[in-house]
Amino acid sequence: QLVIGKDLALIQRAKTQEQANAIEHDLLFFMIDCDHFKQINDEYGHDVGDQLLCAIANVLKQVFRESDYVVRWGGEEFLVVVRFFPGHQAAELAERLRLAICEMRLILQDDRVVRRTCSLGYAVLPSTTNVSPDFEWQKFVKLADYAMYCAKNSGRNTWVGIHLQDENGDCVSGQLQNNEIALLLALGHLRVESQKNTKDLRWH
Repeated sequence: QLVIGKDLALIQRAKTQEQANAIEHDLLFFMIDCDHFKQINDEYGHDVGDQLLCAIANVLKQVFRESDYVVRWGGEEFLVVVRFFPGHQAAELAERLRLAICEMRLILQDDRVVRRTCSLGYAVLPSTTNVSPDFEWQKFVKLADYAMYCAKNSGRNTWVGIHLQDENGDCVSGQLQNNEIALLLALGHLRVESQKNTKDLRWH
């Protein structure tokens, strides 16, 4: 938590000192969930489930940079904070990760092969955003989490991204609900993109 707060303070300080070009990139929050993970535990056992999560973690380390934060978020979910990265390239990064996990093979001792897909959600906090000193970056983790569940509800093995369009980061409340996402979209505060047609996305 402290390191993300420092990153936000660094961005704000650069803007205050009119050094925006020095830090021109955004913060991206990715939530990654292994599709149908429970089936792995039920069919192969928890040891194989743990091996699969380790294999996914290795893929994350290959796709993302050493300077990014990769965290086991609980269960079969991972949180990745991509630091100072162009927000307009988030979709390209999400697709690269989706394909990398699709191509991953976990070979067991008896030569059986385990394959899995993932559902991805991300939220982009632009470096141009004005945030208050007590800004809760966890709001964007929650946005990414909603996007991830939207990906799961929309068929899995896909990604959904949410971009903040407003310069005021506090327009996203700490008690975000699905109906608020629809309102923020309608007001133009948020923009959604996906591998799928955004009209076909299922938020519930």
